[in-house]
Amino acid sequence: MRPRLAAFLSHPIQHYAPRFAALGRRMGDDFRVIYSSRHGVDAARDPEFGETFAWDMDLLAGYAHEFEPDARRHSPAAGFWGIRFQGARERLRHLRPRAVMTFGWLYAGYWEAARAAASEGIPYLLRTESNALAKGSRLRWRVKDWTAGRLCRGASACLAIGTRNEELYRAYRVDPQRILMAPYFVDNEWFAREAARLRGSRAELRRAFGLPPDALVFIFMGKLVAKKRPGDLLEAWMGLAPELKSRSAVLFGGNGELAATLRARAGGDSRVAFAGFLNRGRLPEAYAASDVLVLPSDAGETWGLVVNEAMASGLATVVSDRVGCAPDLVDDGATGRVYPCGDVAALRERLAACIRDPARTGAMGERGQDRVALASVGRSVEAVIEALGRSA
Repeated sequence: MRPRLAAFLSHPIQHYAPRFAALGRRMGDDFRVIYSSRHGVDAARDPEFGETFAWDMDLLAGYAHEFEPDARRHSPAAGFWGIRFQGARERLRHLRPRAVMTFGWLYAGYWEAARAAASEGIPYLLRTESNALAKGSRLRWRVKDWTAGRLCRGASACLAIGTRNEELYRAYRVDPQRILMAPYFVDNEWFAREAARLRGSRAELRRAFGLPPDALVFIFMGKLVAKKRPGDLLEAWMGLAPELKSRSAVLFGGNGELAATLRARAGGDSRVAFAGFLNRGRLPEAYAASDVLVLPSDAGETWGLVVNEAMASGLATVVSDRVGCAPDLVDDGATGRVYPCGDVAALRERLAACIRDPARTGAMGERGQDRVALASVGRSVEAVIEALGRSA
């Protein structure tokens, strides 16, 4: 059967599965995903996490999909050339979809899919996560405009995950009429449901993570790598007044190249806990044990889905002003707090404010749960359907 939409994606990704399942329910066999790699389904080593794992959820249920013949040899961990769709043109000639969906320019395979669609006269939809916060030099921007910009301008529609992503499309001179908002989301209902289920186990979960029972807990969740700047959180917290430190604690969820450095800097402080890598099924436990998510990342954090997860779980958030989702999700003083990236003193002040007024901090978490509900699978799917209609 000829699908209306064929999506070319590097590998099965946990955050994409709900969208694809929803598109499968909406479109049936009119929607198909072609994967380059089995990374995420088969256990594989993630060099940034420093772990070998497969996600503990079904990433393939509810929608038609297939893998490239060399899928076991391809891997996003291998960089630009690790993801290929060398037979994309032949596959499109066989499938004859009405439109193709690609996911940016990070891998060679995405360029191959877009080029194949254009050569076959098939319109392509483009979804990316990039933004213009790190333009670089004028020469570098001109190169980006000539490469990535041309890819954007050639799309029949560009799907924006948020405000900063939309600004990038506009900077690349994409016709505003061809930019559709398809908000980045997580499974809000699942995280909220798990938060409610675990609420009564908070004390037990804190014991399991090695956290004090009555502290206001700041959590960092994600890869312990340079662009996420987890050390800023530790430095800010360790510099708090003793009275404030005694009323709070920090939980690091995740692993990566900075893990040993962070542990050494913490110096065995009983109020700093390290949970290590947590697969998706255990994330709600860490959120249920915590009060405030802190994401200190630089502009390399093009969105920050842990913010969606934490908000859906009812946590307040503190993020740097370089985190991609900040303009869309974190309303300073209402759903969370924003501070200048790299300004540890400013971050310390935000942490102190959370500790001094726990009632207000809790209220920010409640409002955040309402805010993140707007970034839903339903809105994202509707944007894809609208973009597909415009491409017909």
